[in-house]
Amino acid sequence: MRVIRFLSTAAIILLLAFACRKMSFEPSWNVDLLAPIAQSDLRLNQLLSQNELRVSLNGDHEVYYEDNIFSYSLDSLFKIPDTSITKVNQGSFIPVTVAPGQTWASDTNNNRFQIRDVSLMEAILADGTIIFEISSNITEAIDMIYEVPGATKDGQVLSLTRTIPAAASQSTPVIVIDSIDLSGYKLDLRGKDKNTANTIYFYFAASVSNNANPVIISNLQYVNVKTTYRGLLPYFGRGYFRNQIIREGGSSDDFEVFRNLPEGSIDMKEVELDFRIKNSIGVDISANIANLRALNSRSGKSVELTGPGKEQSLNLDRATLQSDLDPPVYPQFRDHVINHENSNLDKLLEVLPDQIDYDLELEVNPLGNVSGYNDFIYLNTGINIDLNARVPLHFKAEGLVFSDTLDLVLDSDERKITTDPLYGGVLYLSAQNSFPLDISTKLFFMDSLYNIRDSIGSSESIMAHSSTSTEAFQESLISYPVPEELVDRLYDYPFVMLKLNINTAGQEAVHLKPDQYLKVVLSADFKYKMNPEFY
Repeated sequence: MRVIRFLSTAAIILLLAFACRKMSFEPSWNVDLLAPIAQSDLRLNQLLSQNELRVSLNGDHEVYYEDNIFSYSLDSLFKIPDTSITKVNQGSFIPVTVAPGQTWASDTNNNRFQIRDVSLMEAILADGTIIFEISSNITEAIDMIYEVPGATKDGQVLSLTRTIPAAASQSTPVIVIDSIDLSGYKLDLRGKDKNTANTIYFYFAASVSNNANPVIISNLQYVNVKTTYRGLLPYFGRGYFRNQIIREGGSSDDFEVFRNLPEGSIDMKEVELDFRIKNSIGVDISANIANLRALNSRSGKSVELTGPGKEQSLNLDRATLQSDLDPPVYPQFRDHVINHENSNLDKLLEVLPDQIDYDLELEVNPLGNVSGYNDFIYLNTGINIDLNARVPLHFKAEGLVFSDTLDLVLDSDERKITTDPLYGGVLYLSAQNSFPLDISTKLFFMDSLYNIRDSIGSSESIMAHSSTSTEAFQESLISYPVPEELVDRLYDYPFVMLKLNINTAGQEAVHLKPDQYLKVVLSADFKYKMNPEFY
């Protein structure tokens, strides 16, 4: 938008002043002044906000909108919580003497992870740590072995061997803390007997060090081991992802196609919504659109989606493994198209929404454990649902409202050469319109805080450009008679809002194109009473 500043040439002023002196018997006279005071250049991207403008298969232009409305990844499906287990190893009630090199305590035990909604049989870790805190009040050095046979990396079992120094006394135990990075470890989570899930087992043994002295150990002596699994992040998980229903609600509050058109109605029969589901997890899924509502937050109007297109369950098979991919997952896709034939989608668009509210339901493994504990998931994969909207620029419109605020430039120095400007005048809007749209207009004059103070309208309209015309645009000239009492106040207003009321020409739908435009220039033709004393 450019503003053409009002210019009154010195030659005209001097000519008027000279005439004034020659006609001294007249106290004042009327003068017509015509000058541009504002302009605007309206393009398609101002009428319809465009996420992406593209050419459809039939050659027409359309606005394409896309948004991810559902994302369900590994950390959404399950998490391995931080887990601690403490193994207490005391001597017997009857004191015994333990020789150097002799094992006096050993055990194999299970450690179960409280993982919700998943029976995990196997995992490969991308990150995580196992932390050992060993305390001993035995007064000789103790050799300790801690193994996790179900955790392997590069073919090696996770193992920790440490020598615990002798305690100074039974009341002052020695504490040793150590850790192992679990990145890259494969976990067998079937437990010791390989008949459960979410469970890892370990082996512990404690013996008096070979270089130590024989020591008497009773029930008052101990070696305790606290093991903590912290921050376990699977790269891969396999098992049974239990049947569950996940509900997700949200809003696409950046649906901006009609953002600049707060009022009016539009008839679009060819618009489509495409729910594109991508399943990159080794589970079967069934999705449902529980609710979808189009909302115009400016007018408060809203419409709920109805029809068989909404009611249909969207079933999708599980992803499959494919070794030449990284990660080795071949996803499954499904597109569900909603249009005016299977829903009331055209009614949703008629409210000119700037927001799409939705509630989705996703059922995991609706048929249960059909894979026999071979469901799988990889890090950075999941289930995604995208909402894609295709809005063809082919429609009928009635009463669409678009407003454009322009800088208003009137030369305040003109007041100095007038006494009482009660003669009014006319504002002219010169328009070049290449849109196939009929447009009526109204002018609103605003103060520096954008408050509307005055307005004027016209019974004339900007004519639509015909598709059969050989001219590049349709010219129109709109006049706005300015009341006498309004002329002087216009000099106090820095802004004018041009409000357009847009309608399609005739009864047929029209096609809009990216190169179409509406150019307007607002000019003033005011009648002033000249003040001879100014000269």
